[in-house]
Amino acid sequence: MSHRSIFVSCGQFTTQEMEGIRSLIQLNPVEFSHESEVLAKLPSLLESWKSMEPSGVRAEIKSTRPIRQQDGHEIRQLTFSVVNDGASRIREIAGEIRVPEGILKHSSPIYAVENSLIENGRYRVFRFDEKRVGVIQPRTRADIFSPEYCKQCAIKDTREPVEFIGGLTVSEYLVEMTVWIEDREYHVSKEYHVSKTMKQLSMEAGEN
Repeated sequence: MSHRSIFVSCGQFTTQEMEGIRSLIQLNPVEFSHESEVLAKLPSLLESWKSMEPSGVRAEIKSTRPIRQQDGHEIRQLTFSVVNDGASRIREIAGEIRVPEGILKHSSPIYAVENSLIENGRYRVFRFDEKRVGVIQPRTRADIFSPEYCKQCAIKDTREPVEFIGGLTVSEYLVEMTVWIEDREYHVSKEYHVSKTMKQLSMEAGEN
């Protein structure tokens, strides 16, 4: 068995009736009255499937609420993870994490993952592969990278004369993670991407 998910959409003509045991199966079909309606529905259906994760793998970004105070600043933590809800082990993986440089300026630790500056120093890029991550077992989560960050330092880094404007700017900063996983069965590389603004991360952490 390949343990692969297959997306299925059921349709039924309005003039068609289920017979025998099929009448007891709950398919919740979309009803059509003409063949042309089936073709008209297909593009939007295929588009909705693009965002689904057929293999049960997803990239995930989360933030904590403030975990401590340092120099009068609230320190929070980001966690970048790969979640394997599938039935197969992930053996070959590569990825890239992009974090706004401003939110990391409270301290300057040496990170375990390789990093460099891009886009005129606005983002720091962290790269990883299976040598650092190891094998990700089925039904497990691998936390790849968990840097601490500071919003106050990020606001100061915007150099906005009004702190409120700086806060709005930082709230729209984008944090991104892209993961490439080798599929040995089909000899292809699958890409999983997630991006969230600082505002989205704060809301998901239960902050206003």
